[in-house]
Amino acid sequence: VVRVSGEQATIAMPPPGEDPLAPGAVVGAYRIERRLGEGGMGVVLLGTHALLARPAALKVIRPEIAADRAFVDRFLREARAAAAVNHQHLVAIHDAGEAGGRTWLAFEYVPGGDLDALLARDGPFSPLRALELIAQCADGLQALADAGLVHRDIKPHNIFIDARGRPKLGDFGLARRSDGDDRMTMTGTGMGTPAYMSPEQANGEADLDIRADIHALGGTLYTLLTRRT
Repeated sequence: VVRVSGEQATIAMPPPGEDPLAPGAVVGAYRIERRLGEGGMGVVLLGTHALLARPAALKVIRPEIAADRAFVDRFLREARAAAAVNHQHLVAIHDAGEAGGRTWLAFEYVPGGDLDALLARDGPFSPLRALELIAQCADGLQALADAGLVHRDIKPHNIFIDARGRPKLGDFGLARRSDGDDRMTMTGTGMGTPAYMSPEQANGEADLDIRADIHALGGTLYTLLTRRT
């Protein structure tokens, strides 16, 4: 057990040889229900808050990444910054912590799936629906920019649809401040998804702002209309 910001954060460890993130394990105040997906930075799990009985999507960072203390410190600072932004087109961040050598974030669980999955199931969107979704995402991006943040990984896989059919930008794993004072990567190292990255982001330039996210949002619109990247 470790303390994070004065509160206890726990990971209930299973017997040796068993998956520490298997259903029934505990991460912070959340009981793991099932695995939702996996990405370059970690695994995403469906969890339920023990006291509130509220579902959440838990992103647990890979141990080899979490071993970098400087990275974890910056990552958690950016999580705090993103958690302060409340907008209907942004997935809310509920909680964050460290325990058992792992770093995790708890997000609002959006059960409607992401646009990448919807494209695979239903094919390209109509121009009207695609433009409607992109315009709403742009509204969310502006809220991030107003808070001094750059998302850096806008793509269909990171846009989720809620029960009312509204898009929500999620997965803030690469988000960072746009003022350059707290960069999560080194200059000269591009992080993101190549098919959607702006040239300056691909080159690893440090002074990214909302224009890089707008570039990725334009690429996302093209994918929604054509099912191509």
